[in-house]
Amino acid sequence: MILTVLGVKGGVGKSTVSMGVAIWMSKKKRVLLLDGDPRVRSVELKLRPKGKGSLFDILSGKLEWREAVHPCTKAGLPSLSVIPAGRLFLPPGEDWIERLRLAARSLDRMLEGARKEFDHIVIDTPPSVGYEHLLLTATGERVLWVCEPNDDSILSTKTAAQDFSRICELEPAGVVLSKVLERRDLREWVRKAREIAPVLGVVPFDEAAERAFRRNMPVVLDAPQSRCSKSLKRIAQKLLGMEGRPVSVEWRLGVMLEKLGV
Repeated sequence: MILTVLGVKGGVGKSTVSMGVAIWMSKKKRVLLLDGDPRVRSVELKLRPKGKGSLFDILSGKLEWREAVHPCTKAGLPSLSVIPAGRLFLPPGEDWIERLRLAARSLDRMLEGARKEFDHIVIDTPPSVGYEHLLLTATGERVLWVCEPNDDSILSTKTAAQDFSRICELEPAGVVLSKVLERRDLREWVRKAREIAPVLGVVPFDEAAERAFRRNMPVVLDAPQSRCSKSLKRIAQKLLGMEGRPVSVEWRLGVMLEKLGV
């Protein structure tokens, strides 16, 4: 399964969820984690891949995809590999649609080999919605939404989910409520979040996650017994039981662009 993790607003804990579920899933399966956020690069910074090669290099045709894969063996995660984000994938320009299509072909070539070597691929995306999301969402087979338990976050996520549903047929993996304060009555927020997708889990606000962030570490590695980490483990266990339907990235991107009228 290829899982695209989306958070409409910055700061909702999207990268924490991406890294957390990828690390826990790698305890059972072979997982490839793609850093799709070239501006913040949380995955790249916190898992500290050594050597050269990035997703930018793959999309621009500078490197064969295996040259950009960084195994996390030194972090004690032999079944997890990372592809760093690198530079901006598609700098603004008038030919952005053609460059999106060329990038989609590069991803199709990568996935042809990556599906044989990895059981699951997790994609961390940038906050907000932009042209990178068209490409990264077209790459996914399921979408995991991350939002906070407030109307602003849930409503904006619901709108984005409806927009993506309109332009592409993509199975939702579910939604995660993140940074939940202790003792908060969640029944109403869970009900609202279910209008986006099935709620896979609740990740509590946890000082352990804040400390890990300051140490530039994923909380799952820095504090594996923390409440936040244990919640991510339960979500990862649910994701392990899901499958995706492989589709050409170039084909799906073409459908999305056609429905957008561009």
